[in-house]
Order: sequence, then structure tokens, then C-alpha cells
Amino acid sequence: MVIMSFVKNLYRTYSISLIILSTQLWINFTSYYYTNVFSMESVLYINNRLLLFFLFQITLLEFLPGNKYCGPIPTDNRQITPVYKENGVKSFILTCLITQFCISIDVLNPLVIYFNVGIVWGLLNIYTLILCFYLLITIPSCFCDYFHNLNIIENFYIGQELYPIFHNLNIKFIINCRIGMMLWATLLIIYINSQYIMYRKSNPAMKVNFILQMIYIFKFFYCEKGYTNSLNIMHDKAGYYICWCYLVLVPSFYTLSSYHLVSYKGTNSENSKILLFTGLLGIILTYWIDYQKKLFRETNGKCKIFGKRPKYLNVFYLDNHDRHQTNKLLLSGFWCISKHFNYVTELIVAYSWCLCCSNSIHRYMYPIFLTGFLLHRAERDSERCNNKYFNWHRYCEIIKYKMIPGIY
Repeated sequence: MVIMSFVKNLYRTYSISLIILSTQLWINFTSYYYTNVFSMESVLYINNRLLLFFLFQITLLEFLPGNKYCGPIPTDNRQITPVYKENGVKSFILTCLITQFCISIDVLNPLVIYFNVGIVWGLLNIYTLILCFYLLITIPSCFCDYFHNLNIIENFYIGQELYPIFHNLNIKFIINCRIGMMLWATLLIIYINSQYIMYRKSNPAMKVNFILQMIYIFKFFYCEKGYTNSLNIMHDKAGYYICWCYLVLVPSFYTLSSYHLVSYKGTNSENSKILLFTGLLGIILTYWIDYQKKLFRETNGKCKIFGKRPKYLNVFYLDNHDRHQTNKLLLSGFWCISKHFNYVTELIVAYSWCLCCSNSIHRYMYPIFLTGFLLHRAERDSERCNNKYFNWHRYCEIIKYKMIPGIY
């Protein structure tokens, strides 16, 4: 009975979890394949540096200067309103510089990480389990739910709190933005240094792959304030589902193409130039699309988009206190093309940096996964808006397609 209830809720609320779970199995079973020589010395070496990395990111978040701002007010009145510090760009730049400096003075050996990356994935899986069990046992409502509703499995997987706090630290924000995303960038630096050490040069494909991803990650931190208003932050609780995604999936899956490029000796510079141009165009368009919505929201529609006053639709909903409220949905600029045209440009960027690799399914795991993830998110967003706004159908009549005009 307990299992059936859990599976039912999992399918209804997190159908993308089926992809996540299969992805996790793939990572767990192939960790050994991505470990050249397993030894306890390598485990201790990597474990120590990962723990120092975690501590370093928490230190940067706490002590680097940055403006504090409040996140969105939770729909559940029992949840606190989160407070964030806007110092992501500074943390990113400093992390990259310190990582390269540690490699140059042999404090961090990139080849040890590269040849034992399976150990990195395994340790991240262990850290995730420890963290989620900690979240499970430190929230008193869990035990009450367990004895009355027997849904402890669901609490562990989906989570119980939107913004769990540990010594004034927002755990979900640290995991998502400071550890997961920073570890992605750190592994990119390790991989490109590994190729240079092994072959005394970095080929054009690796350079394009590295440049596009680093610019993409920089854009994330530059627009980090907007990310705190995304679906992941506002609606996903801090359970195993979201913690594993950012602690394991992001550093492992998202960097697979870079990992395989270390040993790739192709030198097709013309294709690399085309992919670099395509990827940069995708990044610029993604930023431009997001900026239009940000500008529209900040000015309450009193701005110009493509040189004209923007069109919008007033939609109505009830707030937490059952009071009627109004919101404006943008109908101009890129937002008249489809509901989520920025997802299309995101996919263009992802496929651009992965097409640098030779043909292998392992190289394309990230863009394939991202395609499924964004398709699911588009559906999830439409369902949420349909339940929230009284006249959502009117918006759907004006903007008919979710991502690709004429197709979907």
C-alpha cells in the first residue's frame, strides 16, 4: 500500500524522475568503467579535495560581498521566505582562478581526477545519501508522517521543506548553485588541463567545448537572481530527487562530452568554428530572451521590446490568502513565438558543444537528457499555470505552441 501510494505520487508529480532514476543507475553501474586504477589512496586523495571544495564554496558564499535579496514567497504559508546573496559571479571567477592555481602548483593533479572520475561520482552519490538522510531525520514532521501515513520513502525522495536551513545556510541553494554548478566548471578545467598534460596541446574541439560551457556557466551566475525564481527553486523540495540531480547528475552527465574529448585527437577546426559560432549565438539568444521577460517584470510592462511597447495579457489568480490578484504575461518579442522558445536556444547550445565529439552515445547523454527534461518542464509549467490562472486558456489561444512554432 505504501509503495503503491509512493509510485502513484511519483508518476503524477515527477514523471521525469523515471529518466532521473535510469540515469542514476547508468552512472552507478559505469562508475567502475570510468575508474582507471582503483586504490584507497585515490579515494582518500579525491575525498579530501572534494570536502575542501565544499568548504571553500560555503566560505565564498558567506564572506564574499554581495547584495542580499528575498526570493519568491512560498505558496505554503508554513515555509519561510528565502534570502539569497548575489555574489555568484565573484565566486565563479575566484573558483576558476584558484582551481587553475592549485593545478599549477601540483596541489591538485588533474590526471588523478581524470583517470579516477568514477570515484568522484561514487563519492558524490554517498554524500547525497548522507545529506538526504540528515534532512530526513532532522525534520520532526517526518516521524509523525511515518507513523500516521507511512510515507517516509516519499519524504526522503521528494523532500519535506522547500528551503531547509542549517546554521543560517540555505542547503538547497548551496547544493544547486554553489556546489553543483561550480563543480561542473571545476571539472571542465581539470579535463582541459588533463588533455594538455597528456598531449602537450588542446585540440580545437576541446577548446570549443570548454569555451561554450564556461560562458554558459558564467551566464548562469550572472543571471542567478532570476534562477531563484525558477520552477526548481520555487516548487521542488530539498529531497533526494533534487539533491542528487545537482550533486551527481550535473558534475557527471553534463561533463561527459568534455571527459571523452580528453582522449579525442580530432582536429577538424572548420567544424569547431561553426559549432563555436552556433553555440555563442544560442547563448546570446537565451540571454536576450530571458532579459526581455526580466525587463518586462521589473518595469511592470512600462518598457520597450524591439523598439515597441510590449503587448501583454492580464491573468487572474488567488494568492495564499484567497485574495484576487493579477499578473501580466508577455506577448511581445521572443515571447510571441512560443511559451518557452528559450528552451529551444538552450538545446542549440547543448548540442553545439557536444557535437565537437566523435560519434558515441556517451558523448550525447547530456543533450539527450536535457531534451527530455525541458519537454517535461514545458508540460509541467503549463499544468501549473492552468491550475493557477483562471484565464490561462486565453493565453494558450494567443501563444499556441510550447517550444517550437508549428511543431510543439
